[in-house]
Amino acid sequence: TSSYKIDLGDITLYRGWQVASEELRILILTHELGHVLMTRDNNQIGSGHTDTGDIMDGRTPQLILHPYQQLAMSILYSHNPGDSL
Repeated sequence: TSSYKIDLGDITLYRGWQVASEELRILILTHELGHVLMTRDNNQIGSGHTDTGDIMDGRTPQLILHPYQQLAMSILYSHNPGDSL
């Protein structure tokens, strides 16, 4: 088994975010948090984006999780912090 640990995550929000609707701000934060939680190299252009209409869709994200994202969240949150995944 491999063990992944998230040591640090950063989300930068720009001025235009402040005037967005509450729904859009939630969508943006959720999408960007998805990038923070990725365990692969997030420095790649387009890293973590899908084209399946889910929250990580790089073009038109929706507030839904793809089944594989649901499974990942289930696995992640069934462990205590610091436990191996």
